[in-house]
Amino acid sequence: MLSLTKENKEEFTAKLKKALYDKFGEDLPDNYGYRYPWSLLSLVRDDILDTYQILYVNNTFWSATGGLVRDFNGDKIYHAGFRGFSHAEPRHKGLGVKVHSQRFFSFQFDRAKKLNCQKVIISFNENNYKLFVVTQRYLLPRGFPNYDFIASSETVVFNGVKQWLITLNL
Repeated sequence: MLSLTKENKEEFTAKLKKALYDKFGEDLPDNYGYRYPWSLLSLVRDDILDTYQILYVNNTFWSATGGLVRDFNGDKIYHAGFRGFSHAEPRHKGLGVKVHSQRFFSFQFDRAKKLNCQKVIISFNENNYKLFVVTQRYLLPRGFPNYDFIASSETVVFNGVKQWLITLNL
């Protein structure tokens, strides 16, 4: 796993761009390029993210996700699983989605505690409803049986966009 740091930002950005271009092609979706201040590469460039990790299996890009601190409804929250993406082919033939989720989320939950956040929120846009369901029903309860996650029953406007939320009170 390669984590973004101030010391490796240039190398990290090059590897992240390669993974993004391999996944999406040269015309990156708005969430991932430089088009807007909230696009992933803009957030990396502008040092807005708390953390971002790229996971490799056998030297092959597998998955990536990050986290950042936000204010939501008056609470200091840690937005985990932020701007995640992966290649389904290597992920499903590799270690499995359960292991990758546990590794990323463990790291991000620890970061939230260290930063004195009141909650951790994992969000899924409407296009990722199936991943929301799998994460809520299987990945989080099995990976973190001692945590009490609360899943939204409908989309919630979070960061200006309707999303499905899974919340962990710290």
